[in-house]
Amino acid sequence: MVSGATAVVGSGASSYVAGDIEVALSDDQQRFNGIALATVSSGNFVAVATRGSYLLKCGGSCLPGQIVETIGDEVAVQSLSSGAVPGGLHTGIMAAKPIGRSQTAGASGGFALVDLSA
Repeated sequence: MVSGATAVVGSGASSYVAGDIEVALSDDQQRFNGIALATVSSGNFVAVATRGSYLLKCGGSCLPGQIVETIGDEVAVQSLSSGAVPGGLHTGIMAAKPIGRSQTAGASGGFALVDLSA
């Protein structure tokens, strides 16, 4: 899952270069912007999906038809929580940022088809 970048591209196409946008693992649910469609080494190009249906790893239960969220800094999803973060369990992580909707059920450690709407 990828995280955002701030003000790296100007208004002119002539000022854009390949290194203007970098992709990194999302270390915070609130900065989720999509999923990288491949694993690449540093400095290489990668496609990033922000919409569409993808098979994603479940870090918790995914109920069909329910809104899903990412789980902290894991590369996994679960059905949207209440927004409450148990003290000490996920220190420094804000809960409840929806990233899409589960189209199939999935158990923790398994996979679910998720319609991504980052």
